[in-house]
Amino acid sequence: MAAADVGIRLELSVRETSGFIANLHRYDDAITADLVALNLSTSEQIRALAYQLAPVDQDFMRQQIKVAMSPNGLTFEVGYEDKDFLEAGLPPYYWWQELGFTHYLSGRFIRNEHLAPAHRQYEAPYHNAVRQRVQQAIRILRV
Repeated sequence: MAAADVGIRLELSVRETSGFIANLHRYDDAITADLVALNLSTSEQIRALAYQLAPVDQDFMRQQIKVAMSPNGLTFEVGYEDKDFLEAGLPPYYWWQELGFTHYLSGRFIRNEHLAPAHRQYEAPYHNAVRQRVQQAIRILRV
């Protein structure tokens, strides 16, 4: 037997997969649409709570809280854009409100957190909702 005639052949055969393969794209589209809808609703809830928690005397700042979605809708950010403040002739003072500052007259440290508490309130429910949706999609694929 020549060396060229020696070898190993491995063949994998899986039966009954045509329905699974045919529906895989449909399942992918369904879970993606579900997650995008979850992101839209959660981001709006976070924005609304941050608006309520933001300092009332800074209505301009409250009005600038925005939701930015990624192009595919699978990620989002809730917060501010410096350019909105700069275009209004203001410094981006939301940083000082969120992180805190020492008042120039009283010397007191003042902190008006609003983005972080809004995020914290919805973080666990959001993660649980994502987990449930992904687990449900996996259960559907196993059927």
